[in-house]
Amino acid sequence: MKYKMIVLLLAILVSWGVASNTQAEIDPYLIPDTLAIQVTVDTTTVPATVVVEVYAFSDSLLAGASAGFSWLNSSVDLTLDTAYASQLLTDGFGIGPFFYEDNSKATSNANKRFLIGGAQLFTPGIPGDASGRRLWATYEFSFTTWTDGDSIVVDTMQFNAGSGYAFSIQGVVGAVEPVWEGRYVFQFPTDVKDVTDGNLPQTFSLQQNYPNPFNPTTRISFDVPRKSNITLTVYNILGQKVTTLVDREMAPGSYEVDWDGKTDGGTEVASGVYFYKIKADSFVETKKMMLVR
Repeated sequence: MKYKMIVLLLAILVSWGVASNTQAEIDPYLIPDTLAIQVTVDTTTVPATVVVEVYAFSDSLLAGASAGFSWLNSSVDLTLDTAYASQLLTDGFGIGPFFYEDNSKATSNANKRFLIGGAQLFTPGIPGDASGRRLWATYEFSFTTWTDGDSIVVDTMQFNAGSGYAFSIQGVVGAVEPVWEGRYVFQFPTDVKDVTDGNLPQTFSLQQNYPNPFNPTTRISFDVPRKSNITLTVYNILGQKVTTLVDREMAPGSYEVDWDGKTDGGTEVASGVYFYKIKADSFVETKKMMLVR
């Protein structure tokens, strides 16, 4: 299947001066500069692929720009294969562009992070685009190994002011440490088992998980009487989302799904009380469960 999501990563970005210890300043223009990534995951190909497109917006002329991103994955053998710039970046940046950490694809893969940027120190620099974001660069990954419930996370990297990882705006002196918000998370669909015995359920229902308490895995059963968009989500006691077990359109039937006590990012959660909630059309129900490690 092919999956696509756009994540906006807002940043307050201004230029840096010659000295790396220059005090950080705010964007002097009205519209904050932005970065965005569009990620497409395609598991129908061999090997499977991930394409990350980096978009940017600035309402000013840029003398240079650079930004860093990292990726995390559990058992997914994600490898960065290639990267290339859009014509805008190729034509606009007189120095660069660069794509990898230390200009090495091997280093980027070893550290699971990549950079994008370049510099043009002469007028007119890189033009801003008040009408929207522009594609700067594309990164192509491949992988062959994953399991249900695995996740791929693409996030920004944050650097100290003056390190060169920022937007350099022509005519503005200062330094900035980019402030990033948000990240992209792709989770491979959890294995949901259809256990319909021939008699279709007449109503929506959510069963108590079993076993409960549990360690490390528990099973959650639910009934779907008609074709519906189903979400089944686990929350902690503070009401914060831990993981989404189901988020898809489902045919009528009875289903089971296992939760292994991990977050969307593959991190094991601590012992305690958790809640799981199902939403289907106007039907909403929540139940409590306990993880004891």
